[in-house]
Amino acid sequence: MSPSAGRTWHAPHRRHERQPRTRAQRRASDGADLRSEVDSDAVRFCVLGPVKAWRGDTEVRLGSPQQRVVMASLLIRTGAYVSSVGLVDAVWGPRPPASATNALRVYVHRLRRAIGPVGENGPSIESIGSGYRLHLTPQALDLAVFRTVLTRAQDLQREGDHKTAGQVLRSALAQWQGQCLADLPGVWAQTQRARLGNLRLDALDALFTSELCVGSHQGLITELTGVAEEYPFEERFRELLMLALYRSGRQASALAVYEETRELLARELGIGPSPALGLLHQQILRADPALLADAPALADKRLVRPQQVSPVRMPPPAEPPAPTRLPREPSGFVGRQKEQAAFRAMAEAARSTAWTGGVCLVTGAAGVGKSAFAVRMAHQLSAHYPDGSIYVDLHGYGPAAPLLPEQVLDTVLRAFGVDTARVPARTEARAALYRSVLAGKRALLLFDNAVDARQLRRLLPGASPSLVVATSRNHLADLVQDGARHLRLEALPEQDARAMLRSRLGVPRTVREKEAEGRLVTLGHRLPTALARTAAQASARKDVLLTHLADELTDAASPLHWFGQEGEGADPRTMLSWSYRTLTPQAARLFRLMALAPAPHLSPGAAAALTGVRLSQARLLLEELAAIHLVEEPAPGRFALTGLPRAYAADLLKESVDGHDSRRAAARLSTYHSLTSHRTASGFEPGHPDAAPAAASQAANGTDGEGGSCGAAGEGCHRVVSAQNTPHILTHSADPAERARAHQGVGLSYLRVRRPCEARYHLVRALAAFSDLGDLLETARCHEYLALVAFRQGKVTQAVPHAQAAATRLAGTRNRPALAGALERLAGLWELSGKLNEASHCHQDAITAFRELGDTPAEAAAWNALGCVHHRLGDRNEAVRCYRRARELERPASAVRAALDLVRQGEAEHARGDAWAAQESWIVALAVLEQYDRQAAVLPLERVERLLGEHTGAPFRWA
Repeated sequence: MSPSAGRTWHAPHRRHERQPRTRAQRRASDGADLRSEVDSDAVRFCVLGPVKAWRGDTEVRLGSPQQRVVMASLLIRTGAYVSSVGLVDAVWGPRPPASATNALRVYVHRLRRAIGPVGENGPSIESIGSGYRLHLTPQALDLAVFRTVLTRAQDLQREGDHKTAGQVLRSALAQWQGQCLADLPGVWAQTQRARLGNLRLDALDALFTSELCVGSHQGLITELTGVAEEYPFEERFRELLMLALYRSGRQASALAVYEETRELLARELGIGPSPALGLLHQQILRADPALLADAPALADKRLVRPQQVSPVRMPPPAEPPAPTRLPREPSGFVGRQKEQAAFRAMAEAARSTAWTGGVCLVTGAAGVGKSAFAVRMAHQLSAHYPDGSIYVDLHGYGPAAPLLPEQVLDTVLRAFGVDTARVPARTEARAALYRSVLAGKRALLLFDNAVDARQLRRLLPGASPSLVVATSRNHLADLVQDGARHLRLEALPEQDARAMLRSRLGVPRTVREKEAEGRLVTLGHRLPTALARTAAQASARKDVLLTHLADELTDAASPLHWFGQEGEGADPRTMLSWSYRTLTPQAARLFRLMALAPAPHLSPGAAAALTGVRLSQARLLLEELAAIHLVEEPAPGRFALTGLPRAYAADLLKESVDGHDSRRAAARLSTYHSLTSHRTASGFEPGHPDAAPAAASQAANGTDGEGGSCGAAGEGCHRVVSAQNTPHILTHSADPAERARAHQGVGLSYLRVRRPCEARYHLVRALAAFSDLGDLLETARCHEYLALVAFRQGKVTQAVPHAQAAATRLAGTRNRPALAGALERLAGLWELSGKLNEASHCHQDAITAFRELGDTPAEAAAWNALGCVHHRLGDRNEAVRCYRRARELERPASAVRAALDLVRQGEAEHARGDAWAAQESWIVALAVLEQYDRQAAVLPLERVERLLGEHTGAPFRWA
């Protein structure tokens, strides 16, 4: 349907001959062409035609077509962050080559050189995390100028000054130099051409309407005829052409245009003319006087909008009732007041848009409550959209395949009363009919559970005041960069999470057990889905205390299994599995291996070492995980796997049949950390007298100190044999210290071969013995080992008390290095359990201890971890301060030197015939060199790449 559906043309009343100049007129006369404000030596860019750049009268060469695609993508999103993934997709599409990221960096480097040195207001391409941002003054880009002038014309039309509006619109359309992005290849360029082309059509519509209002109908006929032939399915231009012909005294020609349009639509699309075009046809047949302007004052008339005219003489054809297809509003919805206010503000901003509606996106991790939130908000806003409320589940993440755009279009068209026989078979024609039906309507369209931006693009209406609300686990960055409004849902605040449990279990039951209520909220990570399953379990077992339920969840082998088995419905494990199934095999492997990391945060370099891939590919894999919220990116270049996704990754890792790959990945990660931190905050210094906890950590990961593997009992693990040969010490020794050390040694041996129950048995007895002896240092070590046992079992809440006890005992000793390391490990456990304030205090105490010891690398790591905590707490300023302090303390040169030593070690291993060890050393060395100082290490990098490329006979193939 045309935007003018239901409108009758009437001659307006005569205006006064003299009127004061409006603000819009003054703005238009101040300078319709913003190009005049640009410095003659500044760089100017053009995208409304072939992509070009000029400095004065000299054209700036922008390079190859692929390089110009990068430039165009940054220009269209000027001032906005553009991820490297989005740029790679724009240049190469869904299947980029392995070298895409490196090639992208080369293109950006060349573009920086091409646009020249940056002046005070000159263009600049800024690197931000794994993406870029183009800084540019609006006057330097023809698209920005075009949009600015359109806004001016909009103000003039609103004030009724159509004559000046027409002049301004013609100056805006003069910016176009043919088809936009005309010289760029690829799907992305084609999509942008279509989107910007719609913007030009809106401007043409406004121009012709304004000039008809001032009586320039005869001069418009030729121009309108050409535009109607160029866009044969845009009925609005044919409507304006019929009116211009009729006002010029050519009634028969106007009727012929209608017949031609009717035959074209029936032949190509299988539909009839819009009601607006049909109504104008009837008025021309009746020679309705309302279509003619008053001749003496024709040059000073403007077209009157429907709300300004008397009732229509001939009512338009009856339309079907407005569809209302929203699901039932979710019961028991509590909290989210801040998010609801933010969404209402987004919707209000969308409603205030003059020519089009808006797109509001709600994204977040699995189980965070996106669908329930969106349905609730749709019910609250539906009164503002009287032409209908539509809900469609797009099946982006679930057991069924995602819906195709043509399936969704068919559903929406039938909801608005379009007969099935009239729905075209071709997708493009169906989308055109969809836009026509929604043109001029104020409808609310809720598309739930979208898989990505591509699925949503064809579902966005054109020039329509409708509101589109979409939910997805994908961050939908492409739509956000194109102007969509975005709201990301996080886990519930603790107060809202407690309120949700109380609303389902009743206030009396939860008030009696406030501590248990808090434990259940923490164990459910404040996710609505997990809390709903917890409430269901508690409701089904009304005689069981909440404390017992919290104990069950704490002691469960996997919390996800306690919430429900996979496939039972909307339980957390099933919902996470739907996200996991969409991953590429490489990203799925990285997700599983990230459960091996002792700390929740991982850098791209650590991910490269963990998976054995190049740094550029590791970044892409991490961004793939972050795109669907399986990992978070609390700060640029730092990725976190926490909460239920971490538990799911650990379950998948246990179920994986390739334990050998896991053990080698853990060894590579340990080596990487030792090279980059020298004495990391997550373990004791190797070779230090207090290195036992680090060895225990390696044992828990299934590796020994040399990166080898320790098999199960009976496969040559000498420590278990040694423990089995000393039963007489445990049973007959009269020396309590000897018995304590024996229990401690046996416990560590069992921990090495992944037998946590036996390890805990012996370590508890060693702890009791050392406590009786008053040995604070050994008591602290036993607490550290028991914390490690609980951590390896996924029981973080049980690990925290042991880590606290270890720090308390070590505070009474003079072993400051051990105390500093214990504080950092305790801080990491506080982070994993969601207690961020406690984690902050521990990091600060550890920083003080490391500073007193003069351990700069460890202090830098602690500052970095503290910055992540402040970022998650929402204190962005303090987070920035911590990150800057960490960067000041870091010593990348030391890491590069250590990596070069590892390269030489790999060569020695290769010379002695140890293919596995050599390749593992080179992989870790390459990850470090790429992460820290690629330019300073160009020659070593080439050397390692050559060695890996020649080493094709190794058991592990370099990816």
